[in-house]
Order: sequence, then structure tokens, then C-alpha cells
Amino acid sequence: MRVLGLFPRLDLLGGIEAVGRLAVDAFPAAGIPIETLCVDGSSHGGKLRALARAASLNAAADIALVWHMGLAKLLPLLRTRPKSEMVFLHGVECWRPLSWLERRLLSRARCLLTNSDHTWRRFVEINPDFGSHAHRTVGLGLDLAGPSRVVSEGPPAALIVGRMQRSEDYKGHRELVEAWPLVRASIPDAELWIAGEGDLRPVLESLSSPGVRFFGRVSEAEKARLMHQARCFAMPSRGEGFGLVYLEAMSAARPCLVGDSDAGREVVQPPRAGLAADPRDRDALASALCRLLRRGEEWNQWSREAVELYRSRFTAAGFQRRLVEAVKEAA
Repeated sequence: MRVLGLFPRLDLLGGIEAVGRLAVDAFPAAGIPIETLCVDGSSHGGKLRALARAASLNAAADIALVWHMGLAKLLPLLRTRPKSEMVFLHGVECWRPLSWLERRLLSRARCLLTNSDHTWRRFVEINPDFGSHAHRTVGLGLDLAGPSRVVSEGPPAALIVGRMQRSEDYKGHRELVEAWPLVRASIPDAELWIAGEGDLRPVLESLSSPGVRFFGRVSEAEKARLMHQARCFAMPSRGEGFGLVYLEAMSAARPCLVGDSDAGREVVQPPRAGLAADPRDRDALASALCRLLRRGEEWNQWSREAVELYRSRFTAAGFQRRLVEAVKEAA
């Protein structure tokens, strides 16, 4: 079996790129040749180069693995069309009504892959014509080090990491900031640590109260340090297709606060490795945060379960195995 992989640029730091690199490595490790076509969508010239290479590529592949829905438009340009096609759906990019061309391209795929059951359910809700299409969920994974220590010695801090963009004002930053006075009423030394940048930051700073700290853009090393020093990770999002950062928290033995209506529940499995709350319910959010910030046997149990859940379901090796199995099955 030969695989042709259509990927976005893999030298970037985004989540799709991170698991894309693992996907590329999965096939040679399983003895399956893969040829990759990486698309640089950051410039007009990069797109033209990708189009030219697609038109000149003469790879007799058994199956094409399209790592982002937008790259399916390259399939008709291939000189030699693969025998079968698979498209991976990650979340927000497919949670909208598809265009005529997108529907046609996806309907030709032998199987559609998603990172979570939630991503598939929401996609089909919006595009019901795909309700009976072949589908398989391939839960993601990362290669992460284990916890350096279980309980931090610093203040009871909740950490959130991610872009603060007005266009992505669903991650839970605003809701955490607005709930923080209620948390401090119960835990006076509690701190909310916010790492990341974006055009939403000035708005959040204007809403902030004592105990809220902004760290700005941080390196991977600094992010890991903050994760190990915090008492819990909190991202009560309303729109995660998966949420790789939850894996980073769980591998560091940190329980997580997730939203109650997206894929965060699927990953963290509350109350196993943390709690879920409605981000719009400020009292419920504050109550969940207070539980996650307090040391004790409940916190210790969450911490142990978080590490176990990561190791049993969300390692890089586990993800690669699931992906290769799905591709073999479709081919």
C-alpha cells in the first residue's frame, strides 16, 4: 500500500501541524510508504507552487490522506488520481454549510475522519447529507513528558493558554475573568494565569480584577513551567473540536476545567480528570474552579486519573496506531 498525504505546512506550531507531523511519521514506522505534498497557504506564491506540484505529481497511491478539508481542492489536479481518498475534519473549518464544490469533493472520499465524535456530530448537524457517509473517529495524541511533580508549591492558580482573538472569543478567557471575583471570595489568594496574545487581550485586561495575571506570548519551555506550577488547567470553551492543550495538562498531572457542550468533555471525561461547567453560568464556573484549586484527596484523584487517561488514550503512539488502522481499513 502507498499513501499520498496532502498536508498544510508542517513547520508551524499549530495543533493541526503538530499532529500532522506525527501522522507523516506513522506510516514509515508501520512499513507503509508515504509521499507528502505540503501546502504553504501563507502567500499567493506558496499556493501557486502547491498547485503546480499537484499537477506534476505522478504518484500511484492507493489512498490519499487529506489532512485539512481545504486541501481537498487539490485532488482533481493530481495527474494520477489515488484509488481511494480520506479527508480529516478537525472542527471549526467544517462546522458550516459546505459549498457545492466542497460537498462534491467530500462525497467522493471513501471515509471521513474526525478528531472527536463531537466534531462529527456537529458537522452532520449542519450538513445532514453526510449523515450516512462512512466515518471514523481517530482521537489525537501527543508525545509528552510525564509530570515533574504532582503538587505545586505556589499559589492556587488556574492556567489558560491560547490565542486571545476576537474571532475566537469562545475559548473561555472572558468567562474566567468575569468569574474570578467569585473565586477570590472563596479562595482569597487564588490566581488566574493567562498565557497568550491577541486582539482580545485589551478587552480582557479592562475586565480584570485582583488575582488575574497576563503573561503574554510564552515559549514552549515557559508554558510547561506554568503548567507544572499551576494547580489546574482551565479552558471552559464552547467550540473545541478536540483541544490538544488538555493533553498537555493531563500529562502534567493537572486536572482540567472544560465546557459542558464541546469535545473537551470527550477528552477529559469529567469527573475523571477534571470537571465540566456551563461557561455562561458564572456561579457554576466559579464553584468548579474552587473545587479544582483546593488540595485534598479529590484533587489527588483527579491528578492521578489525568496522567492515566493521557497514557492510556492520548499518546502519540496511540494516535499513530489508530490512524494507520483507519487508513488500512479504508484502502
